[in-house]
Amino acid sequence: MGYEKGDRLGHALAIGLDPIEWLQHKSEILIPIHELFDNFVWLWKMSIEMTPLYPAANLWTDHYAHEALSLGQKLYPAENTNANLADYYKAWLLRRNNPIYIEKNIKEIMAEYVPDFIGEKPSRLDSAAGKVYSTYLHDKELPGREKEVLVLRHDQFFKHHSNDTLNQQSYVITDKEAGFWNAVQDYILQQCSSKGIIIEANPSSNVYISELDRYYKHPVFRWHPIKECDLESGRKYNRFGLRKGPVEVCINTDDPTIFSTTLQNEFKLLRQSAINQFKHGSEEVEDWLEKLRLKGVKIFNENYICPYEQI
Repeated sequence: MGYEKGDRLGHALAIGLDPIEWLQHKSEILIPIHELFDNFVWLWKMSIEMTPLYPAANLWTDHYAHEALSLGQKLYPAENTNANLADYYKAWLLRRNNPIYIEKNIKEIMAEYVPDFIGEKPSRLDSAAGKVYSTYLHDKELPGREKEVLVLRHDQFFKHHSNDTLNQQSYVITDKEAGFWNAVQDYILQQCSSKGIIIEANPSSNVYISELDRYYKHPVFRWHPIKECDLESGRKYNRFGLRKGPVEVCINTDDPTIFSTTLQNEFKLLRQSAINQFKHGSEEVEDWLEKLRLKGVKIFNENYICPYEQI
């Protein structure tokens, strides 16, 4: 992750919602093949990174390698790129560079714009990864290939639908695979925790526009549990033993005028959920909320610039 201590992730539901519960709710998802390809390449890389800490991740390495290579050959024909999985991952990383500036005078460009090309000539684009990246940017035929859509289906879908409805090409997700995604989430959460990256949670916004239907399902309770013991290895929020501590979280309103809420109301909703649904004591919930409140105040004081003061 290219984030540093104090950086914030907004909403961050992708590393909070339980994948199995999400799939049970959605049942099927339409996704362009290039997006699915990106996910397969990333999951392949994650399975390799995680294996020393979570050996079961190795069970998915070959699976995602096969799926990624199958789609990669379709999107980026090997005769044009000679790319392997490592090249595909490097090409994905190259997307953080602003393509408009790559061909310009490198010495005059801020590193934030083209971090992978500072001090180097654009000849990096001649590598296999560079060719995949260039194809992604400039190949006029790629958009046509990208438009093809696959259907992601939870395997429970087949128990409720006849084969007549399954003619469209699909990728079937089992609970076992979704469980691996849950482990990946924990792996990313631990990276956030160890680096001091902050998640900015917006409960009402997430309930209104995401797949949440109750406040108690909000992942803030997973990111920063009320009870520290829930983060012990094998417990509720650390099933895979990958987490060492909570993620720093601050509470916000997102857009109070649209969601008809206030910061005070957001804390009240979390308090009610913690007490009524999880049966926590009011005192320990107040202590937990105070920690989140103080974190928000600290972030505000460190980052707010008064418009009436000289910079």
